[in-house]
Amino acid sequence: MFVATFLAVAVWETHRPSRELRFPTGKRWGTHAILYLLSGLVGRLALSSGPIAVALTASNRPWGLLNSPSMPWGLSVLLTILLLDFGRYVLHLAHHRIGFLWRFHQVHHSDPDFDLTTGVRGHPLEWAFVRFANLAAVFLLAPPVGAVFIYELLSIIHTFFSHANADMPDRLDTILLRFTFTPNVHRVHHSIDVAEQNHNLGEIFTFWDRAFGTYQARSCAGKMFAVGLKEKQDQAGTLTSMLLEPLALQRAGESQNNKPKAGGKQHLDSGFD
Repeated sequence: MFVATFLAVAVWETHRPSRELRFPTGKRWGTHAILYLLSGLVGRLALSSGPIAVALTASNRPWGLLNSPSMPWGLSVLLTILLLDFGRYVLHLAHHRIGFLWRFHQVHHSDPDFDLTTGVRGHPLEWAFVRFANLAAVFLLAPPVGAVFIYELLSIIHTFFSHANADMPDRLDTILLRFTFTPNVHRVHHSIDVAEQNHNLGEIFTFWDRAFGTYQARSCAGKMFAVGLKEKQDQAGTLTSMLLEPLALQRAGESQNNKPKAGGKQHLDSGFD
């Protein structure tokens, strides 16, 4: 599913690009691929189990919010998907509000371009932390194994879809936005505007951002706005810098200047209309 989704979105981007990229894709894609492989390696070394294995283990234990024989299977699947996605929303919010977590998460946001490989651009230690939090959520919920499998597939598909540099018909975009993020709206989250980076934090569904007032449908800068971090616009970033900079000692005031603040400019659209 990973390979199939990647290829499908790559073809979509090629034939219907939304914007012209600033930097050659070859080097960026290569760097992002190495980052992704390193993240998988670090995650595997730090936490040998995966979410499906944890779900199998938890299903044989007498605990778990969703581990009830009386609960209909369909309902438990729906609740699993919604609760795991809500957990991702809370975790993403923490990465934007807590300075230490933001130091690692800004590797993802430092991409001055926006395409499907931006979705797998992340620091290995951030991926390990997210993996640990995801396993903890599965362990506490003890959901059906099939439900965890479905959510993992949806997450893979949506990671590439939401970061696609591809054009979508306005009508389809409007329909999908009622329940899930489209590339046009997720791109706002990658805006160079620090205040806008604090919006559209959901993994798959728009429900949580709409409910907690962090949904923003359009950028204040108009349609053709810049993405990335203001201080990292002149290069796509090297593998060494992305790996080592979050680990370096913070320069005076750097974290507070770079970390997105709550509030800021009022967003343009936070309702269901």
